[in-house]
Amino acid sequence: MRGKGNSLLLMAIIGLFFMGLSLYFTVNYAQASGSSAPDATNLYVGAAVNDAITNPGEARWFKITPPESMIRDATHFKFETSGNLDTYIRVYIDLQNAMLDKPSYTDDDDGTGTNALVEIPIAYNGPFYIKVTALGNATGLFGIGASTLNNPPGDYPSSGPCVAESAVSDRPSGLQMLANMYAVRDGLLTKTTAGKRIIDLYYRSSPYLIKGLVKDENFRNALYESLLQFQPFLEQAIAVGNGTQSNYVITEQDYKNIVGMRALIEPWLPDNLRSELNSLWEGMGVSSFSGEELRNCFVKTGLYTDKKTPYLTDELVIKLKSINNQSSENAEYNPGLYLTALNQKLSAYGVKSIKPLGLPASANTANNGLIERTFLVKLYSGYPDTLALAGELSKLPEVEYAEPNYIMNALTEDVYFNYQWPLLNTGQNGGIAGDDINYNGLQQVLQGQNLASTMIAVIDTGVNYKLADLSGIVRTDIDLDLVNGDEDAMDDCDHGTHVAGIIASIGNNGFSMSGINHNCTILPVKVLSSSGSGTSANVALGITYAAGAGAKVINLSLGDTSSSNVIEDALRYATDNNVLCVAAAGNDGHSYLSYPASSSYTLSVGATDNRDVLASFSNYGSGLDVVAPGVKIPSLIKDGNVVYADGTSMATPHVSAIAGLLYSKIPGLTWTDAMQRIENGCKDLGNQGYDLTYGWGRVDAARILGAALPPYGHVNEVSLSADKASPQPVGTAVTFTASSSGSNNPHYQFWIQKPDGSWSSSGAYSGSNSYQLTNTVAGTYNVVVYAKDANASQYEAFNSVSFTFTGNSGHVNSVSLSANKTSPQRAGTVVTFTASASGSSSPLYQFWIQKPDGSWLSSGAYSSNSSYQLNNTVAGIYTVAVYAKDISAVQWEAFGQLNFTFN
Repeated sequence: MRGKGNSLLLMAIIGLFFMGLSLYFTVNYAQASGSSAPDATNLYVGAAVNDAITNPGEARWFKITPPESMIRDATHFKFETSGNLDTYIRVYIDLQNAMLDKPSYTDDDDGTGTNALVEIPIAYNGPFYIKVTALGNATGLFGIGASTLNNPPGDYPSSGPCVAESAVSDRPSGLQMLANMYAVRDGLLTKTTAGKRIIDLYYRSSPYLIKGLVKDENFRNALYESLLQFQPFLEQAIAVGNGTQSNYVITEQDYKNIVGMRALIEPWLPDNLRSELNSLWEGMGVSSFSGEELRNCFVKTGLYTDKKTPYLTDELVIKLKSINNQSSENAEYNPGLYLTALNQKLSAYGVKSIKPLGLPASANTANNGLIERTFLVKLYSGYPDTLALAGELSKLPEVEYAEPNYIMNALTEDVYFNYQWPLLNTGQNGGIAGDDINYNGLQQVLQGQNLASTMIAVIDTGVNYKLADLSGIVRTDIDLDLVNGDEDAMDDCDHGTHVAGIIASIGNNGFSMSGINHNCTILPVKVLSSSGSGTSANVALGITYAAGAGAKVINLSLGDTSSSNVIEDALRYATDNNVLCVAAAGNDGHSYLSYPASSSYTLSVGATDNRDVLASFSNYGSGLDVVAPGVKIPSLIKDGNVVYADGTSMATPHVSAIAGLLYSKIPGLTWTDAMQRIENGCKDLGNQGYDLTYGWGRVDAARILGAALPPYGHVNEVSLSADKASPQPVGTAVTFTASSSGSNNPHYQFWIQKPDGSWSSSGAYSGSNSYQLTNTVAGTYNVVVYAKDANASQYEAFNSVSFTFTGNSGHVNSVSLSANKTSPQRAGTVVTFTASASGSSSPLYQFWIQKPDGSWLSSGAYSSNSSYQLNNTVAGIYTVAVYAKDISAVQWEAFGQLNFTFN
């Protein structure tokens, strides 16, 4: 770690070009203070201190306290000495340890160089104490500086070779180009999770692109030209990052530059990075950037958050008052009726577009998930005062409310949170988005609830309770060390701290990470030594102690192949006190569980990865209850760093944390009821229902806590009846009603097989016990109902009936098409086209529209909706065609079209 030869120069270059950390330190000089720890000299980030060791064996002391802003923005301090004096650095987490000379972090210098360097995690409140000594009896001058780093967990680098530097540093305007890029990086991208993801991908891609620069002069020249074209765009991005008012609209040329850059670099990237680039491109919606205001693009993609203007400047959300008594109970809600009224009111306000607020059609929800009488209004870019406009519109008698489209930010700000895929899986590192414990949903379920605190015992190697993320939640008043025979369960192995961090690390405090359960305390009981091993007797004692001390959940991330009677007795004692014991299934990849997971008194937990697949190391088989994330799990270790770890040991605390929340929500819960609620709230994986690979499935915290109601029953049986006798004429509407017994909160799901053999569903399970069959055709329908308790994870009873319809609904003979406005109209005018068919009592329609540019779009599959609304129109001629058929027909039977001009 010592500087040899040109290493100091190299470090300075890296500091300048990559992270801009410490090259331009302001130099201050130490005063007479600093001769002892209590008299330590204050050290500040970015301000180097020059000092001297004047007597052999002398130590110079410094201290530094991380401010809150630094805690939220950085993960590590870096302390580095400079000068010709051969120095060492020792760092202490507090004054007590400094006085006892118990350093937590040291320079691993081998005595062959001069300068010392130590990186430490910002995992304590501080102040940190730094001692600098010289090699042997050397004396002389030295300098010391402090900087900050953002180091991800594990091996992922936060910076590295910079392809932009390699491409432009020796070219005209190269230094200015680099300055612009670093300004965007430091002033914009480093401030958001989305921006940091771009930085991370950039630096991991750079080595491959640099090879391309060396091998291919054409690529080098093309990349330089591309970066040169980016400079106006970057200058505007800098303005946005600085908070300067910028109404810059992304031009078509800007978009072409972005596309061109992507095409230029993709061939040089390996498959995994190319895939990440494509995922980032699609996820950020880059293809829609052209013509959009730059600031709003950055806001929508999560690259920029402006606390002074926490809303999009070119969008409004408006809700109208009810027209003609339409209400949420009215199935015939017509957004077009309100859209027409809103268009009339907003015609004088420079509105770009208006559309009903709802989910995309791909969401496959009823009525496209429309929020009744609510619309998203798009203004032209650069509207002078969106907030004032909202206030003005709110005063209109037809308007229930109008407001800006506010920016909602994640409430967790811990610097490592975006690495915690088990809490929020966005597809990072090859995972599948949503394959997590549903932490965001959990926060919504718990919002506004005043939960009691529950004690969770961690029977393990101890816990470092001095870490800021565990400060105040570890019960140091009743902790126990059964290995060393004292009452200080400090961790000397890392394992227990890692487990405790997953369960309860304090959220939203800026430090390191966020645990799952913020309504608990941790009782550490040390039963495993620094090597991670312990005796069954100590484990049994630990369980018994924890249960007697008031813990309601006991985490057992430990085990062996042999069962133990003493541990079994301890488990029985715990369950007699309604304590839920959660145990790791084991890491041997065997088809049987380790003990105590195999005990009937524990809830056993296997491990899955970030694609909801059982981990290769996870044990499985008879007795497995549930699974939880257990691969590449980031959490704290005893020195305050956040590191990745694999194992069912890591899966188990996810379940313990959720169990603790259950006890907080229902203090009188029995351990068997707690176990059943967890099992019933899992996402089913593998074979339907229980299986030996995944048990009842992967835990879903929101489902488990959302269903935390008083004890429930199970559906024993379900019956199904129709409101009419079979057969009936085609087109007759028939309602089928289900009735179940055994549960006070039954949920139902209907499946219908049509005469042509195809199936349709009523959708997700719900409390509705009826289903209406409409638009029926000749033939026999099979109607099946599945019933389960609302808290059950799968159906518990089913029944079915058959129903026949006779006759013929006719054929469509002809179809006409009309518009609600005369042609021509001004571009942007909304026009509704209505079709009318003859000859069929149940006609279906499909619309096709040819735009002026020759492209076509469709209304989708055939439906009974006889109208189509054309909006966002441009100048030119539109061709609107409609195809019509009877509901029983397999293809269209009539066709009509008309042309409509906009100018």
